[in-house]
Amino acid sequence: MSVIKDDRLGRLGSLIKHQLVTHLTLGIALRGVLDALRKPTDSKIFTFGTKALEQFLDRLIEWPQYCYHILQISHLRGTHPELVAFIERALARTSSSHSESNGGNNSSTDPHSGSAPATLENVEVQN
Repeated sequence: MSVIKDDRLGRLGSLIKHQLVTHLTLGIALRGVLDALRKPTDSKIFTFGTKALEQFLDRLIEWPQYCYHILQISHLRGTHPELVAFIERALARTSSSHSESNGGNNSSTDPHSGSAPATLENVEVQN
């Protein structure tokens, strides 16, 4: 039964990972995960958030601002330090590669600067 429950918890994250949700739906899904991560650590919704996040860790570098929001959740550092460390490393790699490749220029040549970041910005403004 535990395997089935874990599978259900990871479905939203898997949809995000495989780019099966886009634009507004992606923003709503990411907001849902972020809201879940802010809940008490002993709640089922927090577990849902961490399981979902684990599914799309490899895509987090596409959304640095989202990563910063995750890093602001203090209790996540205590319960899932490995997730926090992964996000911090990803942000460090992203910022160093941007400063090397762009020379401090605007990142408008970034392949991910299309509609998804704009959607995420709408999500972040609602915080």
